[in-house]
Amino acid sequence: PMTEFNESGRKRDPAFTLCGSDGVHPREAGGLFMAYRILKAQGVSPVVSSVAVDARNLKLLSAENAELCGLGRDKSGISFRLTEKALPFPVDPAAAKVADMLPFADDISRQVLKVAGLEPGRWALKIDGETVLEASADQFAVGIDLARNEKTPMMRQARAVAAANAVICSMQSNRQTLSAVRHFIIKRYLKDRADDLAAVKAFVEENRDNPKLKRDYYSRFLDKYLKEWPNRAEQERDIASRIEALEPLRKPKAHEFSVVRIASE
Repeated sequence: PMTEFNESGRKRDPAFTLCGSDGVHPREAGGLFMAYRILKAQGVSPVVSSVAVDARNLKLLSAENAELCGLGRDKSGISFRLTEKALPFPVDPAAAKVADMLPFADDISRQVLKVAGLEPGRWALKIDGETVLEASADQFAVGIDLARNEKTPMMRQARAVAAANAVICSMQSNRQTLSAVRHFIIKRYLKDRADDLAAVKAFVEENRDNPKLKRDYYSRFLDKYLKEWPNRAEQERDIASRIEALEPLRKPKAHEFSVVRIASE
C-alpha cells in the first residue's frame, strides 16, 4: 500500500515522496501514512466527538463521545460546556499534504459540531472566550469539523501531548542506539570484557582510525556510548517518569463553548 500510494502521489507531483531524501526511510509523511493504515486496520473510531444542538429550541440533539451541559442563551447567542472523551489527532505540519490526500477525517479524526436554528448571518464559535472560527448559519447547520483547527484548546492540548511523546520517543530511540552499539561492536570485539568500562575506553581510543571499524554504522556512536551507557538506569527512570506524566496531560478537559452573532457592518 505504501509503494502504491507513493507512486500515485508522484503521478500528480514528481517531487512527492513518503520517505526522506534517501528515498528509503519514512519520515513525518511516511509515518503518518503508516499510522493511518494501522489505526484503520484496528478499527479505531474516527469520532473525536460529534455534537448537535438546536439553538432555536435550546435543545441538545445528540452528543457522541462527549458530554454537554449548561446549554443556555443570551442576546448574543448560545453557550454550553462540553467535555469530549478524546483529543483530535495532531497531524505533523510536514505530513499535512499526506493527510489531505487521505480520507483522514472520515477514517481517523472527526470532531463535528452542528448548530441548527441559528438566525441567518455570520456567527463566531468561541471556546473559552477565544474565537476559533467564523461561519454562516447554514455552515453551522450542516456541521463544522474542528479536528484540524489549530486555534482550539483541544488541538493545543493534543500538540502538547504529541510534543511530550516525541521527547519520550527520542529518548527511547537513543536507548536503542546505545544497545545496538553494545550488541554489534562492544560485545563483538570485547566479549566478556564488555562490562569493563576502562577496557571499552581503551578499545575506542585504540581503534579511532581503524578503517574496518569505521565501516560499521554504529561506530559513530562509540563516544556517545562511553558518555551515556553508565547512566542508563537514570535514563530509564526518566523515561518511566515522563510516560507516567503523559496520563494526566492527555486527559480531555471541559471547555466553554459559545456561538455568537457577528454584527453586520
